[in-house]
Amino acid sequence: MFPDKVAQAVLSHYDKLPPSAKPGIRSNGVREWTMLAGVVAVVDSSIVPLTIATGVKAMPDEIRKYSKGKIVHDMHAEILALRLFNLFLLEECQKLIEGKSEFVEKIGEKFKLRDEIKLVLYVSEPPCGDASLAYSAKGEEGWEQEPQKKRQKVLRGRSFYGRIGEVRTKPGRSDSLITLSKSCSDKLCAKQELGLTNALTAPLFPQNCFLDSIIVPDGLKSDFDRCFGRIETNHQIKLQFSSVKFQSGKPSTEDFEEVKKYSPSPLSALKIVPSGTFQVLNNGVKNGSFVKGKPPKKGGESIISNWNMAQTAKEIHKDSASLKVGLTYHDYKTSFEQRQRLKLKTRSQLQTWIPTSVDDFTL
Repeated sequence: MFPDKVAQAVLSHYDKLPPSAKPGIRSNGVREWTMLAGVVAVVDSSIVPLTIATGVKAMPDEIRKYSKGKIVHDMHAEILALRLFNLFLLEECQKLIEGKSEFVEKIGEKFKLRDEIKLVLYVSEPPCGDASLAYSAKGEEGWEQEPQKKRQKVLRGRSFYGRIGEVRTKPGRSDSLITLSKSCSDKLCAKQELGLTNALTAPLFPQNCFLDSIIVPDGLKSDFDRCFGRIETNHQIKLQFSSVKFQSGKPSTEDFEEVKKYSPSPLSALKIVPSGTFQVLNNGVKNGSFVKGKPPKKGGESIISNWNMAQTAKEIHKDSASLKVGLTYHDYKTSFEQRQRLKLKTRSQLQTWIPTSVDDFTL
């Protein structure tokens, strides 16, 4: 079955990661768990994993005051896999400039993903937020859906299960600092129209790149269809189910005492499969480089941080005035009027999309 083959392909590369990049058993006996995601290229009958990532954490919004583009805010596996896909695109552009790429080709002075490639996202659990409310509410007492209403405030995490069809922040403890990073359901829904390219790759790929489908092992199709049907788009993402189990995932038990024996891993593993590019994150920076209340140690920024991606993109944008020295990242990002209009249109359809704080730096 195709979904199982995709899942197995992603899992086979996860299995090859070093043990230090995976959930472990802490000294107090607590077992760690994580989520796994991967972007896969499908060409005819060939399944080629492009990026794989793990992670379940999100940084509070306040770190944007001092991040200077060097801290990754959203470390949920599927979002990391998509960010990593943009670095993959930059790597393939560089390969093509220097010789040949298996995945990318030139169109004039720009680039495009080869026409025969279909992109699929595998996720080891349904994405957090609206697409997984019923899945997340298993065992909740007295849970029932409320009709969708126009509201003024973004919902926080998993609170108010019954309020369907609404934008939510990443889940987190109620006493923790709020992240304002939107749920994976909301971000993936928006990407149906916005595509997978970001501010640094969109100018290079005018045709953009779109997901064909998402594969998960569990969840309700009715929740997915409602969640992903909230915007008007010509690029509707399909849902497929796999029977393959991710062994390092969240425990399925609802026994409270048993759940206490497990804890989410603080680490996120990143790998671009074709090139072998690899990194482990902790607190949004390269593992071992976190400094409380400050940007990371020198050289400790992630390979997929905005700052690092900008440095990589500048090598490819050499002749472009859009990435000129002295311009700030925020000014650069908002200078593409068509893309900004599309973002505003999409977010207005989703409603209550409260923006995160600006995380800016000089290019």
